Amino acid sequence: MDIETLNQCLQYVQLTRPKSDFDKFIPLIGALCGAIVGGSITYFIARQKDQRSEENKLTCCIEDVGKIQDSTDSFIKELMGPMQATALKQDLVRHRLPYNISPLCLGRYFTDIAHVFNREQRSWIQEVMSDLESVNEKIPKIISRKDVHNSYDYSVLLLNASAAAINVSKACRKIISGKELVVGDAELFNEIGCTNDQVSYRGMLIKNIDNNNNFLGL
Repeated sequence: MDIETLNQCLQYVQLTRPKSDFDKFIPLIGALCGAIVGGSITYFIARQKDQRSEENKLTCCIEDVGKIQDSTDSFIKELMGPMQATALKQDLVRHRLPYNISPLCLGRYFTDIAHVFNREQRSWIQEVMSDLESVNEKIPKIISRKDVHNSYDYSVLLLNASAAAINVSKACRKIISGKELVVGDAELFNEIGCTNDQVSYRGMLIKNIDNNNNFLGL
């Protein structure tokens, strides 16, 4: 018998030999393994994509907090002009007040990645959103003085906007640092470049409110 005939005989034997139970399960096992491997690859690809998306959203939110802090600091400093003019009973001729301080990325992405922040950061972010809403609601009234009946009411409006903005600025600093920070008003005013005279005029408005308008008589 030559080699070619022998090979043909062996192939015939393999084809006609009864399959064992194990042989019958080989295709099923192969399909199952393929499904597991394929599913695992799909999962890891999707997980990596989600992680990149989460990291990008976190970066956008932290950058947005920094922008909110800068805008709020500028707003606080700019408010000193109307406060001084009000305390001195003068008309405010010029201002550079913003018309809105927008928490664009923070408002859009925070709920998606809230779990990435620690409990304190989540609380501070909620404070920022709430106080910033209050600031944005007051800005048009400060600029137009619409529905403000007298200088005393205007001083109350200015101080309330200032207090909310100060809270926003301090909360932003804590969010970025990731820990509790104790920042006094005087320290904050000094950091954002307010002069002692400006701060003193703000103090005069506060004193006037505490004395039922008997200090300045606005």
